[in-house]
Amino acid sequence: MQIPSKKGKGKSKGKTVIMIQPKETWTHDFCLLSNTEQDKTPSQESLLSLKESGLGRKRVVFPNKNGNFEHFKDVLESEYEKLKSQDGAFELMRAESGGTSRPLKLILMPSNGYTIPYIRDLVGSSTLLYIRPMKSCLSLDKPPQPVTTQSPLTKCPKCSLSIPIMQLRKHCFVCSKIDIDSDSSDEKEFERSVFDKDHPVDCEAVQQNRDEIEPSASNTAVYSGVKEPRCSKASPFNDAGIASLSAHFPSDSEKIEINSIQIKSDEQFAWSLQEELNREMSGDESNHANYSTINDEAGVLNALEEKVIKDKGSLFLVIRRGTPLERVLHLWRRETHKISPDHEVRIKFVGEDGIDSGALSKEFLATTVEAIAEKFFPNGSPIHSTNDVQNGNFRACGEIVATSLAQGGPPPCFLAESVYDSLVLESDIDFSSICPERHLTSAEQELLQQIQSDVLQHQDTIFEHGYTGVVDEAHLDSITASIVVSMLSRRMLCLNEFKKGLELYGLAGILSKYPEVTRSLFVIGQQKKVDANYLFSLMVPEYSVEGSSHRHTEEQVMDHFQDFLLTLEDERITGYAEPIAWKAEDDLNVLQQGPPDGEEIEELISPDLTPAGVLGWLTGQKHREINKSNFSITVMFDHDCLKRNPEHSVCFPSVGACGHTITFPVCHMQSFEKFKDIFLLAFCKGQTFVMR
Repeated sequence: MQIPSKKGKGKSKGKTVIMIQPKETWTHDFCLLSNTEQDKTPSQESLLSLKESGLGRKRVVFPNKNGNFEHFKDVLESEYEKLKSQDGAFELMRAESGGTSRPLKLILMPSNGYTIPYIRDLVGSSTLLYIRPMKSCLSLDKPPQPVTTQSPLTKCPKCSLSIPIMQLRKHCFVCSKIDIDSDSSDEKEFERSVFDKDHPVDCEAVQQNRDEIEPSASNTAVYSGVKEPRCSKASPFNDAGIASLSAHFPSDSEKIEINSIQIKSDEQFAWSLQEELNREMSGDESNHANYSTINDEAGVLNALEEKVIKDKGSLFLVIRRGTPLERVLHLWRRETHKISPDHEVRIKFVGEDGIDSGALSKEFLATTVEAIAEKFFPNGSPIHSTNDVQNGNFRACGEIVATSLAQGGPPPCFLAESVYDSLVLESDIDFSSICPERHLTSAEQELLQQIQSDVLQHQDTIFEHGYTGVVDEAHLDSITASIVVSMLSRRMLCLNEFKKGLELYGLAGILSKYPEVTRSLFVIGQQKKVDANYLFSLMVPEYSVEGSSHRHTEEQVMDHFQDFLLTLEDERITGYAEPIAWKAEDDLNVLQQGPPDGEEIEELISPDLTPAGVLGWLTGQKHREINKSNFSITVMFDHDCLKRNPEHSVCFPSVGACGHTITFPVCHMQSFEKFKDIFLLAFCKGQTFVMR
């Protein structure tokens, strides 16, 4: 059709408008997965395996762009034959950005099922959608290729039949026809050794056997030039011929024995191939954890440490000191999308000069594991939070816990006994045989007793746990059982996500195989706390010559240090939170003389004024060493600070956390009071890694 153009200078020309009919179809790319639990995008090798088995990536055209769930399902099943076994039970997922092995995020199914308009509005046209089966894993067996009239043919070298090339190898394996076209001397000698000249073979029997061996009539047999042996119906083989046949064709019992030997050989070969494949997938064989040697906690930690990738980059986190746990988990999930979390962790605290050689990462793991215990596992049991399940927080907590055990951090001793048993031993709980004393924590048992003592007062709690029956004393048993089921169901939902994170470094497998060995690493109260005696036993002083005046002063300083650690245990000591700017002389005056009138000394919330806190300041870790390595702290003494700077009035200890060293300025710490004031001020003001 013609439409007029706008009038102006020059000649007016018309424009031709082409009416385009909108498409009624919808085309999109899908990738059918095989595993019901897959939560990451498949590798290139996996994609090839999926493709060969009739799964994998395909471009699917839907005739109706407004189709409902049935239309959507039918078209997918027509493209993926194996998807029919799920009867519509599948999930759609999309990959999150970043990295090669990206996590898959579930696309929630609406009440009327997945429809094409719903999917079109939700995802872009270029977004690859992953289909994950729900009922059972799909087979990765290669489907048989159908033979058509277009299939190319070739002749079998044994029977000269025309066979489709794709079936030639299988045909040759089962083909047992003797090549009777050959005129070689070997064949003639064979015939003479088997058949007696006077007693030829039964021709009808040969023809009957041939008819059984030959394929169907659709395949054309070529028998031109076949030489049939002369034979007589009634004449049997002679004894020599039978003996010769027995030598060439084994009996049934011999065939069974040969097949048995072949099966054993095939099994051994398959095992060797599988072991070689496992070694290739896990990298260097020496890095593969030898779980058979785990007998104690140290064996667990050594097995995990062997799995840490240390020579191919690191998982680098840049955070500020005191970052809330929610943000830490968000940053952790983001970085693990870029690089696998089994790499060595390195930390950079914003605004600090410290370079992480192990101490900063240990400090990060110590504070993070402590925060995880407080927020996500209060009273030894996971909080009920579906939001933290769906956003990956519980899984990230599991990964951080596994990293802490593998890379020198503290053990996660924040689970109650019953919760640990649920995590390791009772993934499938039989709700018909629940024992509250065994399966519930002390806090959960206390709540249950409160409900039993006054049902009507706790109606809201009862309904929150999913009970829908009558609430009165007569139905107390049903109410109690329902609440217990709800508690355990909620617990297992969170623990299953937490355990998926523990699969890092193979920790979940170790838990399942050695539950009693790993119990002390997870259960509350199983690890000894750091006390003054343990911390002081780690000190290795570098004393001066025996009998010298320097040696006497150094021994006095060590005595002051031990007394200070004992004071941290026995008394409640206060200190200062570190301000942005500070002056050492002013703070020393406040400590010695007290605050001005009307002012109070601010109590130190952080750092931790305990022997464990001092250990964390000196080394980065606040827990006892578990793997029984040679763990020590070198103590050095500085006698020359006044010679280097005669005008100064105060010096502070110098700490090398990565090297596990501390240097005391002995000239300023000769009395216990001076030692306490200077060490406390250095400890309070020296939590950050900065150059002052």
